[in-house]
Amino acid sequence: MDWITLALETAKFFTKHFPGLLQTKDPLELSRILKEHPDKALELYKHLMTLEQEMHKMVLIDRQKARLTNKSFYRRFLFFSFVCLGLGGCFWLMQKPNLSSEILVIISTLAGILGSCLKDIYAFEFGGDAPKRSIKPPGF
Repeated sequence: MDWITLALETAKFFTKHFPGLLQTKDPLELSRILKEHPDKALELYKHLMTLEQEMHKMVLIDRQKARLTNKSFYRRFLFFSFVCLGLGGCFWLMQKPNLSSEILVIISTLAGILGSCLKDIYAFEFGGDAPKRSIKPPGF
């Protein structure tokens, strides 16, 4: 299943179960509609949970495909090495005396960016955790 098919199925679900819901712009009106029809609200919750599971599966499949197609060890090693060298250089520069506060702020910002790159490399190579999100059922 791809993103477009998932979006179309969700749109069909909304038009079938909640015909006037998509025209509602007021969140209070939306809340009122869901409170009036608790059985349909439960169906909506179940649909949103299956939608979240499908999206999670698609993200995992996408990551696995990216890892399989990216076989260039040399390029990954160079990227990792340059990021580590840059991060080490930032730390070495921060130890130098007589640096103005503006220069230290710039070096610290660069170190943060390089640290974030290092985190992304690690997450890509060894598999990172997906963000933990959950949809709460109506009334909770």
